[in-house]
Amino acid sequence: MFAAVRTAISNANGDFMVPRLRGIDSAEQIQLSGAKEGFAFRRGGEVSKNGPVWQSSDLIFTPLSRIVSGTTQPGAKVIAGDKEVTVGTDGKFRIDGLPEDDSPVFAVKDNLFGGGVVKTPLVIDLQPQSLQGTDVELAHRVWDEVIREVEVKGSEFVDPGWIKMKMMLHTHAMSQQSQAAQLEAVQGKGDSAIGLLGENWKWNGDPAVLAKACALIKSPFVRFRCFVASAKTTGDLVLARLALADAKSYFARPIEDDASHEIDLYLVLPITLQAEGEKAAFAALDRATAFTVKTHGGRNRANDWTLGGMSRDAIFARQTKDVAEGSLALVRRLMENIEAEPSDGFHAMALG
Repeated sequence: MFAAVRTAISNANGDFMVPRLRGIDSAEQIQLSGAKEGFAFRRGGEVSKNGPVWQSSDLIFTPLSRIVSGTTQPGAKVIAGDKEVTVGTDGKFRIDGLPEDDSPVFAVKDNLFGGGVVKTPLVIDLQPQSLQGTDVELAHRVWDEVIREVEVKGSEFVDPGWIKMKMMLHTHAMSQQSQAAQLEAVQGKGDSAIGLLGENWKWNGDPAVLAKACALIKSPFVRFRCFVASAKTTGDLVLARLALADAKSYFARPIEDDASHEIDLYLVLPITLQAEGEKAAFAALDRATAFTVKTHGGRNRANDWTLGGMSRDAIFARQTKDVAEGSLALVRRLMENIEAEPSDGFHAMALG
């Protein structure tokens, strides 16, 4: 017989050993987790056999405090939650004001990237990242030839569709690699590269990789949409909380486009329900409907079926699809705002 639970304490290098595990002949018989004051166990602990020795993958922790500090390469950008800092010449960084929850930490500089295991003190080792595989290089050569041909013909601009085609070729060539490897390959190639990669994944997969991908995006609008799509598709609670934290930062910015802002207010409702509960979701819905009333008039009016010219009831009916991903209670609350008579068709549109 052997004890159901054995414990060990890691050394200064983060290594640990659990001796005398008798009667174990399968990795499924071993379950590893960890505990560290001030941190939450995130993932890891997958067990495999190396000769006579069982080995575990790294135990990954994320900080629970509102402060993350450590060292990495000077000049790197460090990202934690919705916060970003640039490391000084001494290589030290400190990020304050983080949510009291899991905050994955990453660092980026040029073609270098690091992050993952959180230790005390936190040291992020940046490693070079590069594209691998001849198919990827071939995709780039084909793209370069197309660009040259367009320029020779004197075109004043390049159709954005060509840009998407380039990245489609790029990401298709990597389709057999892991999500983590694919993300490493497109780092430093712009928000559109990461966004298209997420589209290829259908915003599904390893929540940690998706969180990393979203956090690397510089555009607040694109980052917000990527976080929301990933959280809704995976249903991962940690990812939903990260998405909501990013959404709060995004909504705090000056409004650049009323129509886009209005859509986003409704889009975030399902993850608000998941991350913060029904009370918070109802409050968020009330903010969204108040913005619709403000933008489209306190009274209902004729509907010209353009987004800017839609009546308030048409907007409410249109947004039920996103709201329904949260709960039926949210849909009912939204439909209470429809002024028109049922015969006008907005109720049927909402329920359709």
